Amino acid sequence: MTLIDLLPPRQSFALQDFATPLGKGVSPNQTFIGGVLSANVKFAFISFCLLVAVVSFFWRRSGNNWLWLVGGLAATLLSDYFLVLKHNNFFGVATFCFAHVCYIFRAEHSLASQEQKRRYLLFCVLGVFACIWVVGFFAGNIIILAGLYASLFALNIFVNFFTKTRHPKHYQRLVMTGLILFALCDVSVMLYNLPKYAGAPAWLLGVYPLIWVFYLPSQALLAISGFSVFNAPTKA
Repeated sequence: MTLIDLLPPRQSFALQDFATPLGKGVSPNQTFIGGVLSANVKFAFISFCLLVAVVSFFWRRSGNNWLWLVGGLAATLLSDYFLVLKHNNFFGVATFCFAHVCYIFRAEHSLASQEQKRRYLLFCVLGVFACIWVVGFFAGNIIILAGLYASLFALNIFVNFFTKTRHPKHYQRLVMTGLILFALCDVSVMLYNLPKYAGAPAWLLGVYPLIWVFYLPSQALLAISGFSVFNAPTKA
């Protein structure tokens, strides 16, 4: 999912190498609070979130805000395809970086004041990040991409939480709550992986269901935030 299995001890591995709350040899996709939610259902849910975001355009016709929202959810869906269905961590993390880039641009287009200096600074920062992504991707280094993902997420949170938007308060609440749940999902992923890579207590493997408990609602909230955009004649 988000930062799922970011730091594998080797570049190639077998899925059964990873312990899960149900024990070694059981795929994480076979478990979710008793195994009621399969990988296909999870992927279908994210697909539905993307569809909801697409429909929101016909409700609000919110221009750039809508485009960046759909772009973010499309990148998320592609990332989940690699991580959840194909178990390809490298391409999953690489594509997830684009989701946060889209959300950063969405937040930038939603700001109450459009200062050119701030916009140029943001483009410069993202330009540096783009160079780092190219290096990490073509070097096949997942650690570089993981660090870039974390940096983009931090910038995403900063732009959304510490700048003033021109959209209604309920829009801000939806986006902020979605990002908080998204962050809690990543924290859960980190805790889940500590026993594998840092020798932490095995009971931390039990946090696996929390990954999806936080992740699915976060994507739903981000998707429906498209219905709460201020429908202004200027670009949003």
